[in-house]
Amino acid sequence: ADALLTISQAVKDDLSSIVGVSKEKIQSIDGGPFSVNTSPDSFKLIGRPYILCVSAPILHKNNIRAVRAFAQFNKDNNNAYDLLITSKFDNTIKQQLSGISDNLIFTGNVSDGTLQFLYENAESILFP
Repeated sequence: ADALLTISQAVKDDLSSIVGVSKEKIQSIDGGPFSVNTSPDSFKLIGRPYILCVSAPILHKNNIRAVRAFAQFNKDNNNAYDLLITSKFDNTIKQQLSGISDNLIFTGNVSDGTLQFLYENAESILFP
C-alpha cells in the first residue's frame, strides 16, 4: 500500500516499531468518531494476564475465528488468560462470542491513552 490509515497514534507507533512500516506511510486519524474517555485505571483491576484483540463488530475482523483460536490456546494453557476485545459490540454478538469462550472481556470503545495502556500491559496481541 502507498499509505495506511490508523485509528490512533498508538496503532501508528505499533505498526512502525513492531511491523517496521515507515511512519511516513502512516496517517493517524486519532480515533475518528469512536474515541471515548475510558481511564486506564479501570483496567488495572483485571487481575489476570490478558491477550488483547483490537477489533470491531465487522466481518473482516474475523471475531469468531479469533475467539475460537483464543479458546484453543487458552485450553492448552490451563485457561490462564482472558481475552480483552475492544470496540462496541451488541449483546447478540457478545453472546455468540461468549458461547465460544468464558474468558472474554468486552471493553467497549476506548481512548487512545487506554489503548496504549492495554497494549503495554497485554501478555500478547491477537490480530486475526
